[in-house]
Amino acid sequence: RYVRARRRAERLTRRLATLNRATLDVYRAVGFHSFAAAATGGAATLMSGPATAIFLSPQGQPVHSHATGPEAAPVSLPVRSEVLDRLAAYTLGSDTGAEVRLMPHSQWKALLPLDPIEGDVVLVVARTKRNRPPVCVAVPAAAALGTDERELLQQLVNASALALEALRTFNEEHALALALQRTFLPDRLPSVPGVSLAVRYLPASDHAEIGGDFYEALETPDGLLLAIGDVAGHSLVAATVMGEIRHALRAYALEGHPPHHVLERLDALLAHTRPGLTVTLCLVLVDRDGSRIHVANAGHIPPLLLAPDGSAGYLHEHGPLLGLRLPHPPARVHPVAPDTRIL
Repeated sequence: RYVRARRRAERLTRRLATLNRATLDVYRAVGFHSFAAAATGGAATLMSGPATAIFLSPQGQPVHSHATGPEAAPVSLPVRSEVLDRLAAYTLGSDTGAEVRLMPHSQWKALLPLDPIEGDVVLVVARTKRNRPPVCVAVPAAAALGTDERELLQQLVNASALALEALRTFNEEHALALALQRTFLPDRLPSVPGVSLAVRYLPASDHAEIGGDFYEALETPDGLLLAIGDVAGHSLVAATVMGEIRHALRAYALEGHPPHHVLERLDALLAHTRPGLTVTLCLVLVDRDGSRIHVANAGHIPPLLLAPDGSAGYLHEHGPLLGLRLPHPPARVHPVAPDTRIL
């Protein structure tokens, strides 16, 4: 009896260590592909056999992942969207928490005919919040006959549901932050004879942060004004300042001020209304006939000039950042040939 108890304790210790690693893996997941691999692979390793996971991705797509064993890479299989609801109805209903149930082979195959698990299955379904989709994990019933095995599997699925909820919330916040930031940007580019404009605006990271990057293209009395800038920091404050600077930029430019005078006025505005904040901003004014550009740069990355003959060079001249209340030099004038590109 002592030997059996000791072996059981050693086996449970190993499985607890496996559960700990699997839990860390699901919390480390940064997308639904890595989450599917962590949840399915963790269950397969914990039960030393095949495992299946079904859940709804943060983008709202049903995912059916299966691993044939602990060392096997999970594969994705087709699944109908209503399967999750039916699995939840079989176990949790509309409640939260984690529930373990035995599902007969015939019912399992009726819901998931392509799933490779044969025979009856032990089904664990977990949900962290009401009206949110659950996480479902299934293993062969023979692999989870004991109370210890089922409790370990229940803990893993509960942790997976918590991790997926955090991932889903993160994706929702990221999408909201990006949508909010885009509302501060131009909804269209001006149509100017002799000039072709193109913009691509993408977040530099997947973090759910809203930043102060902005651009502008505006017809003014003296020509086409192009602007690109960045408010220091990643926060709602940075995005708000970005909106303020962009609208002030449009107002000063439409009054007919030359680029470096626009920078001076923006510098004074920023120092008065947002002391301590800094902004980088590059202005390029294209003459109406397209023969020259006027460059005034307040600490931003310099524009790149691509000539029709294939030569390229940065326009390095620049002044101080906005917000420092330092003098801004006059714009530098550069002649440009037709078909010149400015990046």
